[in-house]
Amino acid sequence: MEQTLKLGIFYQDSAAKKRWAVKFDDPKALEQIGGVFVAVEPNGGSQMPTGKPLLFGYLKIGPNHP
Repeated sequence: MEQTLKLGIFYQDSAAKKRWAVKFDDPKALEQIGGVFVAVEPNGGSQMPTGKPLLFGYLKIGPNHP
């Protein structure tokens, strides 16, 4: 069964390196995640995605780079 799980919002981790991050600390939930996507949401977020996915990544396959 596919289910959407809200992981949080991006915050700026390093302005000098132009790096953003999301923190999520539920190991049992993370074990079940097969993919993630990023969507633009209203200020403050929303319980379920309302925008189209902008980025998507599969987590259950090997990397395609060395």
